[in-house]
Amino acid sequence: MASPYLAGFLQPPMQLHPGLRIELSLDDQLTDAVGSRIDIGIRIGTVRDRRYIARPVAHVPLKIVASPALIAAVGMPASLDELKELPLSALIDRNNGRPWPWFLSEGQSYLPRSPAFSCDDPETELEFVLAGVTFAQMPHYLAEAHLRDGRLIEVLPNAAPPPMDLSVYRTQSGPVPSRVRIVYDHLIQCLGDPQTFP
Repeated sequence: MASPYLAGFLQPPMQLHPGLRIELSLDDQLTDAVGSRIDIGIRIGTVRDRRYIARPVAHVPLKIVASPALIAAVGMPASLDELKELPLSALIDRNNGRPWPWFLSEGQSYLPRSPAFSCDDPETELEFVLAGVTFAQMPHYLAEAHLRDGRLIEVLPNAAPPPMDLSVYRTQSGPVPSRVRIVYDHLIQCLGDPQTFP
C-alpha cells in the first residue's frame, strides 16, 4: 500500500485524537502481527491466515505501463512475446531478495529474465518508468495520476489479470482497544471509498 495515501488517511484521526500515536512499518509480507506487536495491517492480496480478521475493502487493478518517450523509442508491443524483448523492470521482494513476477490474465505470470532495472521500492520503480527507462507492471493507484495526464500509457490492457483484493486486517487476540478500533474503522472507510479505488 502506498504510504502517500496513508499519510492523508491517518491525519484526520490523529487530529481528532491528539493522544493517538502511529508507528508505520512498510513490509511486503503478511507480517506476524502478534509477534511484531502490530495492531492493523493493509495488504494487497487475500488474507487467508485465520489468526486475523480481514476485511476486503477495494479492488486494485495491475497495469503494464511505460512512458510515451520509451514507446516512441522502442515501439508499442503488440503481444507479450514482443514486450518480453523490451526493457522491463522488476520489483524485488524485500524479505527474500527475489523479484516479484508479473501477474497476467488467465492465471499466467512472467518473471523478467534480465530486467533492465530492479529495485525494492515501488515509488522508485515508478520514477524510473516515468523517466523512460523501462516498462513496468504496477498497481493502478500508483500509475493513475500519470495515466490521466499522459505521462504514462497503458500497454497490453488485455493481458491484465483480474484486480486484486485490498484488505484491512487485525488480530483476533482479545478485546479491541478503542485506539485500534478508531483507526481500523477509519481506514476501512477511506480505502473503501470508490473515489479512491474505483
